[in-house]
Amino acid sequence: MDDDRLTHVQKAIQHYVLCCATIENLQSAHDLLLKATQQALQLPSVARPPRYKLEELCREQVALLNMMADYKAKLMRHLNDAQRELFAPTRSFRDLNDDTDEELRDVRENVFPHSD
Repeated sequence: MDDDRLTHVQKAIQHYVLCCATIENLQSAHDLLLKATQQALQLPSVARPPRYKLEELCREQVALLNMMADYKAKLMRHLNDAQRELFAPTRSFRDLNDDTDEELRDVRENVFPHSD
């Protein structure tokens, strides 16, 4: 059971890290595309269709960045849930023996109070 919870957290962390890297790469690409668009607007010899295509690509990238930001927030909630699941006790507090670290027992009691 503990291995399943660790695997769940590990997968959530991997997805979150990949999402963050993707967003960072998208932001870099978007900055470069904006610079190219601005430079194309300054060149009188560039026809309107290529400039229009650059502007369209910028709008599409912004939409993709927004979608990825929403996905990142969803992954963060998923990661938080996985962490809470990992910290949840697997047995009753009353079953804790005397060898259990007192600080750990206090934390568990505060975070996961038993209901009687």
